[in-house]
Amino acid sequence: MNNKPTLPYILQLGILILILTFSACSSSEKVKLAKKKNIEINYEINADTSVSNIITPYKDDLDKMMNEVLNSSDVDLLKGRPESNLGNLMADLSFEVASSLYLPDDNEKIDFCLLNDGGIRTSIAKGPITLGKVFEVMPFENELVIITLTYDKIIELFDHIAKRGGEPLSHAQFKIKDEKAIAIKINGEDLDPSRNYKVVTSDYLARGGDHMMFFIDPINYEKAGIKLRDAIIIYLKQEAKAGNTITSTIEGRVSYE
Repeated sequence: MNNKPTLPYILQLGILILILTFSACSSSEKVKLAKKKNIEINYEINADTSVSNIITPYKDDLDKMMNEVLNSSDVDLLKGRPESNLGNLMADLSFEVASSLYLPDDNEKIDFCLLNDGGIRTSIAKGPITLGKVFEVMPFENELVIITLTYDKIIELFDHIAKRGGEPLSHAQFKIKDEKAIAIKINGEDLDPSRNYKVVTSDYLARGGDHMMFFIDPINYEKAGIKLRDAIIIYLKQEAKAGNTITSTIEGRVSYE
């Protein structure tokens, strides 16, 4: 499944250290190590100049990469339900980046975005946003996809979100009453029973993740051609290039009646 988190770069570095340490052993030492029935694992690795000299450049490069500042947030970006400023930001940037890449033959546009609060792994504090922080927020290898759903499936979608107490949305809003969705609007308009709707979401949710079974057997399934994490990085860099810092507010996209 694509919702498995990637290894933190520190863990990757640890694995590299172990590989290089083992590689540095003589053949006889390797044989002795292989013959031992019980191997004690000690997290303290004795300093070895030759190994350290090999590791340091990789560690320095990784640290430099993960500490790269992509942009800065003017506010604390917090996750949560029924609506959060971080959830709004994630849904908005996913909608924006996916829409910029989406060129269907029928010239139809993406209608709205749905993500899941559980997929956002941590909040972002006010101040610099590093590449490492983006990996903390979105450690999964999920891709953005565009799902075309019927009117009936869209009703199922919003009722499901209502029952869960809210999820990140962009270009859509509704109210929750008795765990049902009411006053649903997409791009400021009431739902049209005669038409289908295009939803950008993650491939994990599109496969029915978080019990979102309304995505199964859609009218159409299309890949946006980008991972959600990469969409975040692109958006942050584009805004920085335009001279914009990051901000987001709670707008009443999901509220209780």
